[in-house]
Amino acid sequence: MLKAILVVLIVSCSACNASAEVQKPNKKILFVCTGNYYRSRFAESYFNWKAGNSALPWQAVSRGLRVETGRKGISELAHQELTIMGVPDSQTVSDPQQLTRQDLLTSDYVVILDEEEHRPMMERQFPGMALNNLHYWHIHDHPYMQAHEACSTMAVKIDSLLTKLQK
Repeated sequence: MLKAILVVLIVSCSACNASAEVQKPNKKILFVCTGNYYRSRFAESYFNWKAGNSALPWQAVSRGLRVETGRKGISELAHQELTIMGVPDSQTVSDPQQLTRQDLLTSDYVVILDEEEHRPMMERQFPGMALNNLHYWHIHDHPYMQAHEACSTMAVKIDSLLTKLQK
């Protein structure tokens, strides 16, 4: 009897481990803004929180087109909006990072957060690089778009994107 229970437990644990492996993120989404301090960091955190809650096998990272040297952490504006939405601080852990060609090539889905501001920067920094997985949104920087409006708009767009990615 004890031997049968032990076999059942071992099989159950193996099944749990196998299903946990399936849930590991295996696709990468990249959010890009100017400084990788406010908009893209909000998007990365919010996406990872929502994807984690729905066991979606995607992981978000974020980068900037013009990162300020020495800047650390995440914008207080983004932090405040994430806190209001109940997103834990642990969803984004790195300091701002500069976008590289490798980031673009290794991402399954790329969101450039403000087409008007960032398309010219992308064309200058990555001339001739045509990507089928590149998507431009229209989320303007502070003060052109207030933080609550920008973050709420990103949350709605990310929720819609997550629904699309689950299919």
